[in-house]
Amino acid sequence: MGELHDRQDREVIEMALSHPLADVRVAALHALKRQSDVEDVAFFTLALGDSNWWVRQAAADALVALPGIDEARLGVLLEGLQDRYGRDALRRAMAEERR
Repeated sequence: MGELHDRQDREVIEMALSHPLADVRVAALHALKRQSDVEDVAFFTLALGDSNWWVRQAAADALVALPGIDEARLGVLLEGLQDRYGRDALRRAMAEERR
């Protein structure tokens, strides 16, 4: 999935976000990150509720790196997350981004 750089691959990437294998979901998040902007927040926010730690962390890392996202918007997203593990992942990514 590392070759999916083109926006025409978007449908394949979006389908892979719900794949049963966590490694595929992580790869899909990385591919999506390369072509996303602030309008794609929903994909990453949804992945913050994933059952797999690596998927949640990949989503959080992608969120903080999105072009056009700011700390205020990240704070709102953080407060709105119901999943405590997703909140932890986003907190960690935000702390790492500040370094």
